Amino acid sequence: MISSSLKHLLITAIVLLLSACSSYTPEIPISPTEKLPTLTTVQPPSIITPIATLPSFDVIDTAVPTLTPSLSTISTAPVDMTSTVVPILIPSINIGMTSTVNSLSLPGTLVNHLALDDKYLYWTTEGGGNLFRYALASSKDSYATIITSTQFDKGKLQMYPAPHLIRAGNWLIFDDHQITVNSHAWALHAINVVNQTRQNLAQSQDSDNLYSFSSDGEWVAWITADLSLKSIINVQNLQTGQHSELPHSDSSSDAWEQVVVSAGQLAATKLSDDGRVLYLFDLKSGQGNKLYADKTGSDMAGLTFDGNWIAWKTGTNYQGSTALYNLQAGKFEMVPISANNQIAPLLTGQWLAWDASADQPLLIYNLERRQGFLVVEAQAGDNLSCVAIHANVIAWCRVHPNSLDLSSFDSTVEWRTLP
Repeated sequence: MISSSLKHLLITAIVLLLSACSSYTPEIPISPTEKLPTLTTVQPPSIITPIATLPSFDVIDTAVPTLTPSLSTISTAPVDMTSTVVPILIPSINIGMTSTVNSLSLPGTLVNHLALDDKYLYWTTEGGGNLFRYALASSKDSYATIITSTQFDKGKLQMYPAPHLIRAGNWLIFDDHQITVNSHAWALHAINVVNQTRQNLAQSQDSDNLYSFSSDGEWVAWITADLSLKSIINVQNLQTGQHSELPHSDSSSDAWEQVVVSAGQLAATKLSDDGRVLYLFDLKSGQGNKLYADKTGSDMAGLTFDGNWIAWKTGTNYQGSTALYNLQAGKFEMVPISANNQIAPLLTGQWLAWDASADQPLLIYNLERRQGFLVVEAQAGDNLSCVAIHANVIAWCRVHPNSLDLSSFDSTVEWRTLP
């Protein structure tokens, strides 16, 4: 199983090698030795034997609407999921932002995941075994700090296809993989940024692989699959250690693919005979519902969920639009502005953003105000990716080829205040 994120990285790398970066930001040094106090590892009993279980998960199998969008059809209002679905054309994004763009230069580095909170930026690098932290209010000559490293002799953090470095509640959630010919060992970790303790949430068993994980700061969920691609969604409460499993898939043609947790609910996609089906589970009651099935062949990549909205990319590869489902209203919309130049949607509260394709600008849309903004323009050879949003701040990474060595990459982490 190759994720859309990995496909994107490989294709982007080829494009970026052909271009040279025209901008330069003064280097901010990184201190590989300056660390937070030693982390105390807490091994939750739930890894070995669950100390408590959640209610059993029941799926209510109701009539499932199917999605057959036609991008040439435009409506002026949301469409009920039970009726024929047509796309909604959201006005073009042409409103620029006026806040100051802050930047942090990381030469010779390919950043692959970003996260942030009120005080800090966090990131991991492609092929790297460290998790970095940098204070948003740092002076120009301040150091970034390594706050933890891979647990393996030859390992790296945030290996594709794991989609996220997650900062939620008091927690940082990240994955760790051993990189050797004969091993695919992995571990899923959670660091409590308040008391500096760490939980090893899960680790590889026999021949299973980690495919997707998510957290809302209270719950964490992850998908594992064995060599036959029979898959399991695990769910655990970060505070109590309660652990449970959703109904298992029984074959590679009936497999869980993506999972996202928000506000005590879990959204997940599953490949089945009905195409790809979107489910929604309540983690306290254990009740689950099928929201709809997509029989168009869409890979539903980039599933994202926050509060009242669920979003994903329709279509395959880099074609298609962003699908939006409003849980309270039971309404479905299409966002064609993401076609061809926007991928991997990200929902954070009322904000909908996308990683951009190479040489394309970074856009963001406010779902409540129905207003779009141009966050930043791309320069020649740029790839604007790794978008992260917290409160009223958006961060991203500007990846570009090294001007002196086109076989290597430089990264510039940037951030600014949202309007």
